[in-house]
Amino acid sequence: MLELLFINNIEKMTDTDIYIWKYISKNVEESKKLTINELGEKCNVSRTTILRFCKKLGLSGYKPFKTYLQTLSSYDTKNPVQKLSKLYQEVISIFSTKDMKNLFEDIYNSNKIYILSNKESSSIRESMKNKFFKYGKFFVNLSHELESNTVINSADSRDFFIFILTSELSEGNIELIKRLNNKKVKILMLSDVNIISDDILIDYYYYLSKFYLNNSQGFSTASYEIAIEIIATRYGMFLEEK
Repeated sequence: MLELLFINNIEKMTDTDIYIWKYISKNVEESKKLTINELGEKCNVSRTTILRFCKKLGLSGYKPFKTYLQTLSSYDTKNPVQKLSKLYQEVISIFSTKDMKNLFEDIYNSNKIYILSNKESSSIRESMKNKFFKYGKFFVNLSHELESNTVINSADSRDFFIFILTSELSEGNIELIKRLNNKKVKILMLSDVNIISDDILIDYYYYLSKFYLNNSQGFSTASYEIAIEIIATRYGMFLEEK
C-alpha cells in the first residue's frame, strides 16, 4: 500500500525523497515509532526535508504520515476482504485528489487516441473506451505491438497513446514508447509495474496494485476499474468547467 502512494507521486520526488522512501519501506515497523527528527537522522536529512517528503505524498504533515503508517497494519492482512477493502480505499483516495488537469487538457486536445493493452487487461481497455466514449472521445484499439508500430508511422504530437498493462513491459513495448517519445506523442500508462527509467518518458504514469486471489483464481483487476471510473468521471467534470 505504501508503494501505491509513493509511485503515484513519483514525478514530484527527488533522489533524496527516493532514499527516504526506500528506508521507510524497508523499516515500516521501526518508522512508525520514530519522531520526525529521528527519521531525519536515520536518513541523514533535515526535519524540513522529511516534512516536504510527506507533503509530496499528498499529506499535510508528518503526523498524518505517521497515522498512515499505522493504518498499514490496522487490518488483518490474512483476511482477503479487509485487504481488498484497504486497497480500494487507497485507490479512491489517490485518484480522487491527484492533479489531472494537464492529462485532461492533453486528452481533450488530442487528434487521435490509441489504446493498447496486454491480453489480461483487455476487459479494462474496453471499460475505459466505453466510459470516455460518452464524453465524445473515441479510442482506437491496438491489438498488438506490430499493429502499434504501423500506426506510429503516421502518428504525430497531436495524438495520444494509452497503455494498460498488468505485466512487465516487453522489449517491443519499450521500443514502441521510445518511438513515441521521438515523435513527442503524449503517453498515459496504467500499470502495476514499477517503472522508473531514464530510457523512456511516460508523461502520465499511474501505478495500480493487483489483488491476488488463490492460485486457481488468478488476480483481481478491480483497482484498475475503480481508477478508470474516477478518471473518466473527473474528465466529465473537467468538460463541464470548460
